[in-house]
Amino acid sequence: MTNILDFNDRFRIEDEASLWIARIDRKLTATEEDEFKVWITSNPCHYKIFMSMAEHWDRSEEFHLLYLKSENALDTRKIRSNFYRYSVAASLLLAVVISAVIFKAFAPGTIDDSHVIVYSQSFLTQRKSSEEISLPDGTRIKLNAGSKVKAEYTAKLRKLELASGEVYVEVAHETNRPFIVATGNRFVRAIGTAFNVEILPSENVELIVVDGRVVLGTVDEKRDYLNNTTQKTVISHGQQAVLSKGKDTIVTKSKTEIEQALAWQQDVLIFDGQTLAQVLVELNRYSAQRIELETQELADIRIAGYFKIDNMDSFFSAVENNFGILHRLEGEQRIVLYRKIQD
Repeated sequence: MTNILDFNDRFRIEDEASLWIARIDRKLTATEEDEFKVWITSNPCHYKIFMSMAEHWDRSEEFHLLYLKSENALDTRKIRSNFYRYSVAASLLLAVVISAVIFKAFAPGTIDDSHVIVYSQSFLTQRKSSEEISLPDGTRIKLNAGSKVKAEYTAKLRKLELASGEVYVEVAHETNRPFIVATGNRFVRAIGTAFNVEILPSENVELIVVDGRVVLGTVDEKRDYLNNTTQKTVISHGQQAVLSKGKDTIVTKSKTEIEQALAWQQDVLIFDGQTLAQVLVELNRYSAQRIELETQELADIRIAGYFKIDNMDSFFSAVENNFGILHRLEGEQRIVLYRKIQD
């Protein structure tokens, strides 16, 4: 981990260090002691800046001068003497307390930090843009357009919560800290593998395992992923699972089918007989204007083809040449597909 900080990082750490010093001054709770141990040991810069600020905590020159200039400061020598006596005593006491807290934080095996969050970050992609992200453990994820996830790590668990959209995950191998992707009350558990998770328009969840194996499970309101005792299903390389509120469906997919499903990672969409209505759900992730059908009689037309995400005109040309379907722009935010009137 680097010790080089930009200004924003330094200011953030200084703010956090100030809060910890203030909390230590009024005495930490048991939970705060656990959180402080994680914070102070997670980054060498945290310890360095914290100790520097603690060392200068009692330098109250500005307060002292303002106090001496007060109209009530009749005997400045007496006030100065009392001020320094009390400030030195207080700073010495705080130094002793800080030393004890630091010693306890770095002592091995002093706390159960399995539920203390050591990393938390949310990611959101807009329309027309996917994003590749590297997480602190080396796991790599790619978010499809219009997706939202939150990553949370503890000492015992790595969790990615998918709120909407689609994410592809290449999990860094850690035998003692499994990786979870959660959607609602369902989760996918892995140690080191690659898979794709998508929340479908129907609110079902689609899982495709690209490498290795994963375990499907269900959690209750306690969200205990580590000690979960519900029945689990193993999904292996080349299999697709659709998770629904009723019965889960698991099928084996060919290499070509998997490549088609994951083509969005190369900014390509491949359709192989999907309905026009289904195709528009995908296209609307990337289109600056929402594409709609003028009438539902067009919804069941089957579409096959290869389209670049950044070239919507190729799609419009294809449906016009093959099905006589035209498009028109209505306002700035809406494109309507309609059937060409025959002469």
